[in-house]
Amino acid sequence: MTKSNKSEVWLRGPVVNVPVLLQPVAHALLQAREEVNEMIVGFPESHFWDKPAGVASVGFHLQHYEVF
Repeated sequence: MTKSNKSEVWLRGPVVNVPVLLQPVAHALLQAREEVNEMIVGFPESHFWDKPAGVASVGFHLQHYEVF
């Protein structure tokens, strides 16, 4: 995994139009989105629907995540 030069999402300040009490949730979701997007770069498309050891595939999780 390549570390980006960007700082963690929560260090970039508040998320616009998100109430103060929900800022940690918004930051966590945005951070997760960035990290997943970085991790799937170069992931072989032919393996998105593989089910290693019978568990849910990467593609199953990503289709709900709206990445591809």
